[in-house]
Amino acid sequence: MASKVPYAALDPGIRDVVRLLNDNGFETTDSGDGVSKPAAGIVFPFPHVAAVTTPGTMVADAERCAALLGPEWIVEASYATRAQQSEGTALIFARQERAR
Repeated sequence: MASKVPYAALDPGIRDVVRLLNDNGFETTDSGDGVSKPAAGIVFPFPHVAAVTTPGTMVADAERCAALLGPEWIVEASYATRAQQSEGTALIFARQERAR
């Protein structure tokens, strides 16, 4: 990983998940615990984390991410456009559903 992740600045409820993914080779790009910053504007109301991957490895990376996080997490992989696909950019998005 090129840069050091500022773990202390992350939402406390997602910090350990981000560290787990980074320690296992994922490059995380966005995260939140769904409760720490309600006044910040548009936020997801559930714990989530996103990571960069490539179109060629996104399915395997999503499966590896799901195995690391466990069954209470929903993990998806996608790329936004053909241009991004040809550039080798894709995303993994993991979210944890809150109990109702």
